[in-house]
Amino acid sequence: LRDGTLVRTARGRYALATSREFVRRASAVAGVLSHRSAAQYWGWAQKAVPAKAEVTVPRDRRVTRGARELVLPHWADLPVDDVMGMVTSPRRTLVDCMRNLPLDESLPIVNSAIRIDDFTQDQVREIAEATRGRGRARIRAVAAVATGQAANPFESVLHAQALLVPGLHVVPQLDVPI
Repeated sequence: LRDGTLVRTARGRYALATSREFVRRASAVAGVLSHRSAAQYWGWAQKAVPAKAEVTVPRDRRVTRGARELVLPHWADLPVDDVMGMVTSPRRTLVDCMRNLPLDESLPIVNSAIRIDDFTQDQVREIAEATRGRGRARIRAVAAVATGQAANPFESVLHAQALLVPGLHVVPQLDVPI
């Protein structure tokens, strides 16, 4: 602490001074980065960079009003396999984003994860089929339209919006003969 290698994030909680700001915020509330913040950590492109750190904390954890100004809390008792250090695992991050975000925010994240080869399209669909509980229909719907073919998050957002137009069928990166 004296030489600045560590910084105090909360009473009895410390982090490296060189750690990312969102990681320090997660540490301050005894949680882990999740959802959009975890997607950003894993290097997946998205519609917009999150303004607050999204953090998952244990169900019995109280998050003070002051802390809520710095983080967007989610409550869940995460299995050990769903956490890697101070962030949710790539698989858990993908599921959380598909389950809890609107299509125009989740689709760019999933497409990016496929595009950079963290997952294949088939793996995303297998994850969706294996997921049980709340939000399963939404997860399956996102997985069904995720392809990784969109060149960037902007194109994924447009694809998501086009899916809302009845009768309109959109194919990302379609070759059009001249």
